[in-house]
Amino acid sequence: MKLRVSVIVLAVAALLASCQKEDVAPSVPPSAAVNVVNVSGGAFNFFMNGTRLNNTSTIYPDGVSGYLEVYSGQQNYQFKNDRSPDVAFTLPLSLDSAASYTLFAAALDTTNIILVNDDISIDTGNVALIRFVNASPKVNNITLSLNDTARVSNAAYRSVSDLIRIVPGRKKLSVGNTNMGDSVTFTRGNAYTIYSKGDPAINGDGGFGLGIIQN
Repeated sequence: MKLRVSVIVLAVAALLASCQKEDVAPSVPPSAAVNVVNVSGGAFNFFMNGTRLNNTSTIYPDGVSGYLEVYSGQQNYQFKNDRSPDVAFTLPLSLDSAASYTLFAAALDTTNIILVNDDISIDTGNVALIRFVNASPKVNNITLSLNDTARVSNAAYRSVSDLIRIVPGRKKLSVGNTNMGDSVTFTRGNAYTIYSKGDPAINGDGGFGLGIIQN
């Protein structure tokens, strides 16, 4: 009888231990987020450790992936030209946990990648915030103006400006003496990244222009 009771006790203990193990949630690796902007002339796909991240669509020229969840810490990122099985190049990056980044790809090589930290503290006053990224390898020393007032001067290729406080509202954007199109509305409490792209020697697709992302 004592032996039977001992066996039952052991069985109950094993069952309880099994239930406790099943109740433990699986560990989730720390993550970060990367927004990929294609300012190159060709379409590509973006991979982390061999796994494609932009699953819904290829990232076409002038395309923006939106934030993609990635593992934080040191990882290897690969770029492949659209419809090619070959890796164009591998980019090792170490990203902070819970941080957000924008990655500008002006060409598929390490010298034409610009990684920008998007963890921006939004000003709570009646202002908007802007910063400027020169992501056009064909243009150096860019001066960006809003309503004909220079806000960023002599921006070299791959440079990232400091955050600049501006009065909200509609603004005309220009580079040097060239108007860059329709006015843009900036709203208070928001931060924006303005970036250059393309080649001034090209008309139409691939030509020089500006893009804007709300962070």
